[in-house]
Amino acid sequence: MSDFPTHFGMYIAGHDETPVQYWSDATIPLNGRPPTNQPSSSPARVRSWQSRPYFCDTLARLCEDNLGGVVVQIEFLGGEERSACRVIWESGRVAIASFRTEHGCARLEAQVLHHLHPQAAPVPELFYFNGIVLVQESLQGDSLSHRLATADRPTCETLLSAALSSLVAIHQAAERAGLDQAVPLLGAEQYWIQRHIRQVHKMGEALKIPAPPLSTQDIHDILLPLKPRFVKWDARPGNAMVNTAGQVYWFDWENCGARNRLDDLVWLLCDESVPFCAETEQALLAEYLPQFADGASLEAAYRYACIAGVLHCAARLGLILYKKEGDEWWDMQEILAHDYIGVTLPQAQRLCYRAADWAQRESLVAALTPWFMQVAKHLETL
Repeated sequence: MSDFPTHFGMYIAGHDETPVQYWSDATIPLNGRPPTNQPSSSPARVRSWQSRPYFCDTLARLCEDNLGGVVVQIEFLGGEERSACRVIWESGRVAIASFRTEHGCARLEAQVLHHLHPQAAPVPELFYFNGIVLVQESLQGDSLSHRLATADRPTCETLLSAALSSLVAIHQAAERAGLDQAVPLLGAEQYWIQRHIRQVHKMGEALKIPAPPLSTQDIHDILLPLKPRFVKWDARPGNAMVNTAGQVYWFDWENCGARNRLDDLVWLLCDESVPFCAETEQALLAEYLPQFADGASLEAAYRYACIAGVLHCAARLGLILYKKEGDEWWDMQEILAHDYIGVTLPQAQRLCYRAADWAQRESLVAALTPWFMQVAKHLETL
C-alpha cells in the first residue's frame, strides 16, 4: 500500500474522529406506500444472472416486492465490485440501486433526496429505502466528466455554467426544505482544518520539495464555517449527469452536509477532470460568486474561493499521488469508464497549474505559486 501522505478520507468525511449526527427517525414513507418487510407471496422465479447471482436474486426480489413488476436484468455500473447497479424491469422501467454499508450516510442520502426532489431540485427521485438498500431514479444522459473530457473551451464553459446553476438551485431548494440545520456539520473541527492546510507541506516533504510557510491561523479563520449551509460537498463532475437539454443533475449524496456554499463551487471547478483555463475559470467566478457568497462581500467570497480552491487542488493531488505511488500512470479511458480518480500526468499537472493560478490571486497563499509550478515539473519524473 502507498505511504504517500493523503488526508482525503478525512477531508471528504468532513470530520476527524468526532461522530457526526445523521437523521435517526422512522423509515421514510415513499410515495404514500411504506416499505414492507413481509415475505413475498409470489412464486420464486428461476433467473440466470451474468454475475453475483445470490446478490442479484435478493435485490430483484426486494425491488419486486416493494416497487412491483418483474425485474429482468441487473447491470453493475463501473464493475461488479461497485456498490451501485442498474435495475431493469420487464416493463422497461429502470432504476439505480445502491448498497450502503455506512448506515448513517445511507439514511442521510435517502432523507436528502426525499426532501429535495419535491422542491424541484435537480436530483434523482427516491423510490425505496430500507436502511441499507437505496433505489432511486436512473438519470438519463452522460456524466459531466465524460462531457468535459472532449469539450472545447466554449463547450466547457457552458457545461460548467450549467453545473453551477444547478448547484445554486439545489442550495435554494435545500433552504426551502429546511435542510441547512438538518444535515451534519462538515469541516468545523480545528484539527480537520489544520490538517487540510498541512497537506501542502506533507506533500512537499514526500516529494522533497519543501513548501513555503503559510499563515495557518489566518487561513484557518477564513475557512471556519461560521454560517453553515447545505452543500453537496462531493460536487465533482463524476457525480453529475448532463441530459440532452444540457441540464445538470446531481447524484451520490452520502457525503453532503452543512458548510460554506462556496465549497460546492470549489469542488466543481478544482477537480482534475475539469480542463484548466484561467480565463474561463475567472469568468465563471465573476458570474457565480454572488450566487454562492451567501451574504458575504464579493471580496471575502473571492478570497475564500481562492484559498479553498488551492487547498482542494492539493488534496486531490495528494490522493492521485497516493494512488499512483510505485505504479504507472493510469489509462484515461478506464478512468472515465469507472469514474476513478484521475491518476494521469496531465490531470495531476492540471491541478498544479490551477492551484498556481488561483494562489497568485490571494496574498495568503501566493507563495505557493512557484512551488506548485515546481511540483508540476517534478511529476514528469515519477
